[in-house]
Formats: sequence, structure tokens, C-alpha cells
Amino acid sequence: MLNFDLPLQTKNGREVEIWRRDAGGMYPILGAIRTEQGTLEPARWTVNGHTDDDNASNFLEYKKERIEFTEYANIYKDTNSERILTPDKRFKSREDAEDNHQENLEEIKKKGLKRIACIEIAINAAEGDGLKDYF
Repeated sequence: MLNFDLPLQTKNGREVEIWRRDAGGMYPILGAIRTEQGTLEPARWTVNGHTDDDNASNFLEYKKERIEFTEYANIYKDTNSERILTPDKRFKSREDAEDNHQENLEEIKKKGLKRIACIEIAINAAEGDGLKDYF
């Protein structure tokens, strides 16, 4: 049984409003799901958060805290094969990425690498984003 006093969302991350918890029957939880257009779509759930239409993406779960941060990475090109190498190190600032590049410049040149960019990577995610849910 879900605790309906805590913030909830659908399995696919949409906002929900709970209007009533005492409607009776198999689906005593009445409320709505916010659509991508911003309107509210009426819905009803069991005390375990399952919808009456069995659409698993509309099942309820506790709202997940989103995390946001920015990292930076140096991107290199292998001058021998022309391959682009993805970063194995990320840095908290562009300056840290630049410092790391300068500190390792001799080793980088020996490997035949050339820095072609320092990219900003912005992360805005919640636990489970990008992972397929299995029921």
C-alpha cells in the first residue's frame, strides 16, 4: 500500500494530483495525471497505485528527487586513425579540464592525440531515468 501523504508521480514521471482516497471499490484513489500539454486527465488507482486501465506507465510511485549538475570533458582525436576518443575523465569546471590537459600534454602528444574540444555536460536526471522498468 502506498503512502498517499508522500509526493507521488506516475511510473513515467508525470505529475499527479490526488483528490480523494475514500471512493470505495477496487479503485478508491481518485485524482488526475498531468498531460504533456499541461491539462489534467482524470484517473483512479488501487491502494497499491495501479490504474483501472492497467497502463503500467500510469501506475503510481514515490516522486524521485532530480539531480542537476554540470561537468566538463576534454575530447581528443587520434591523429593516426582519425578516431574521436570519448572522455574517461570528467571535471567540475572548464578550468580543471584545461589544467588536466596542460599537466598531461607531453603524454597526450606521445600517444598521438590532439584535443579538439572541451565540452560541457549538463546532467538533469532522476534515479532510473533511461532504464526500462520491469514489472
